[in-house]
Amino acid sequence: MAALAREAVELQPDLIIGATTPVIIALLQQTRTVPIVFVQVTDPLGRGFIANLARPGGNITGFTNFEFPMGGKWLQTLKQLAPAVSRVAPPIQPQDRPISGIVRRGGAVCGGIVCDRGNCHAGSRRARA
Repeated sequence: MAALAREAVELQPDLIIGATTPVIIALLQQTRTVPIVFVQVTDPLGRGFIANLARPGGNITGFTNFEFPMGGKWLQTLKQLAPAVSRVAPPIQPQDRPISGIVRRGGAVCGGIVCDRGNCHAGSRRARA
């Protein structure tokens, strides 16, 4: 990824459009001057790509594809579909921002469902009772 980002910057474009978080990380390692527009980036603020959503600052702006409050909606919908569910344990990678964002915000209790923080990590083979 780094080689492709370096090549894109060396072409001296007026603008670079980058899709996905790994691409943006590579591009920002190569330039802080060429304007970058990102798409399909989950947490640009949390990743430090932008200063804030209203005024991103620096050489970067773009479109995010996820709002963390939607994670709570996922759990509310799950509760409506399966009312007996009271605890979930999503097996996630730490870099999986949508789910880890929910977990990071206090083990998320949404619609009566507890997202079990202890099981939200890579390699979890079973949910705790």
